[in-house]
Parts: sequence; C-alpha cells; structure tokens
Amino acid sequence: MSILRCLPILSLIWLTSNAYGDGVPDDCTQLILGIAPTWDSMRGEVRLFERPHGGDWVVAAGPFPVLFGKNGLAWGTGLAGQSEPSLRKKERDGRAPA
Repeated sequence: MSILRCLPILSLIWLTSNAYGDGVPDDCTQLILGIAPTWDSMRGEVRLFERPHGGDWVVAAGPFPVLFGKNGLAWGTGLAGQSEPSLRKKERDGRAPA
C-alpha cells in the first residue's frame, strides 16, 4: 500500500490506545503523524512511523518541525473527527485540514 493512501487519516491518529487507531488499514505499513500543540498553532512537528504487517508501530524518523496553516488546524471532511466539537475546515480559512 502506498503512503499516499494512508495520508488522509495520518494526522488524526495517536498510535497507542486511541479511538481512531482502528481506522488504520491493516495493510498500511507507513504512517506520517503531524502534531500541533493547539488547534490555532501554525507550527508543530511530524514523525514518521513504520510497522511490519500485523506488528506494532515504531518511530522511523523525526520529530521534524512543520508548518501547518497560517491559522492552525480544523477538522477536514473525512473518516474521523466528524463528531468532534471543534472547528470545521472551510475554503480559504487559512487552516490546514486535520
């Protein structure tokens, strides 16, 4: 499976004991995780993870500094976050989709 297929859910997943953890396809072996201190943060960090099929996630690289949207983050339209009580991504709002 290509890493691009996993990208829509990557910034939503905490890799251990999280409600979204079951949303990662079993055949996904690479993961990019972006973490921001708050929803309004334009800066954060990215970590790269790998796992063998059926194995546990292991940090492969990072953390690396990253720039999100100039106004921070907001839930995008996707698999997770739809029931969360936070901002929703809108066109030209200056926020990156989470």
